[in-house]
Amino acid sequence: MSDLMSGVGAISLHAWLITPNMGVIDLAFSTTYGRVNNIPSVIGRCSFQHCSAFNESMIYCPQLFGEDCLEQICAFVNFKVLNLFVI
Repeated sequence: MSDLMSGVGAISLHAWLITPNMGVIDLAFSTTYGRVNNIPSVIGRCSFQHCSAFNESMIYCPQLFGEDCLEQICAFVNFKVLNLFVI
């Protein structure tokens, strides 16, 4: 382990995608929930739901929104410009 990483503990991060029509795609929540609460049956599941379907117990708040934001931080790759076909 490098000296830069020594002493660094666990980092609690969670990320999801929000589509332009405010649909939520969450590929990590079920696995995180299942591991923390020892519920193996939910590990590996994915969530696909519109944000209006959530209640006050679970709220999704977009932090980054759309391709423009990704382009501004140089994290968006325009595959059309590169002449690549992506499936």
